[in-house]
Amino acid sequence: MKTKLLIFVFFCIVGCGKEESRRLMVVPNPQTGQDAIISRAHKKNNYGNLEILHLTSRIKQDTLLDDNRFVIGFNLEQINKWAKVDSAFIYLYRSSDEWKGPNPFLVHRVKEPWIEHRITWDNQPTVAEQRKVLVSDTETKELKIEVSPLVRGFVEREYRNMGFMFRLAEEDHKGRKVSFMSSNSKYDSLRPRLEIYYRVKDWF
Repeated sequence: MKTKLLIFVFFCIVGCGKEESRRLMVVPNPQTGQDAIISRAHKKNNYGNLEILHLTSRIKQDTLLDDNRFVIGFNLEQINKWAKVDSAFIYLYRSSDEWKGPNPFLVHRVKEPWIEHRITWDNQPTVAEQRKVLVSDTETKELKIEVSPLVRGFVEREYRNMGFMFRLAEEDHKGRKVSFMSSNSKYDSLRPRLEIYYRVKDWF
């Protein structure tokens, strides 16, 4: 009888808590933000303090291949590993500094550490090919990109939160470019942000 009571108490502790839905919005600013461009044409240069993040694929000066990618990190320490992520979205706001036409791009999970003011093309971190996100509609002013599977893996400690890398789906040097505001923008409403909807159990 005592054993059955202990089993019942254990399952009640594990499963009887009341679930509470929450929403977290992470908006990096110039002091806390972690984002930077990396450039194939300037492989050793760091671009971690710009107001604009752009993706490009072009030929400079007739011979110089130039692909630009960028990385963004978001601090998720406010969410513990027991949380259940329902959905997560990255918001990006386009700048006027870009070329016309659709320019689909990919969002990858970064697998290695990087530092905003040290990352370059030559030392760029590796990325995961699994669960990458393809963004096809790049012509709206505000992009809402669902990254739920990636963020769920961060929160549940399936892998470490090393942020995201963005790159054009076609780096073919045909004059492609799409630009977004960075965390260094003077306007809070235009900075990249990560919105997460998740559930936690309230045991008391």
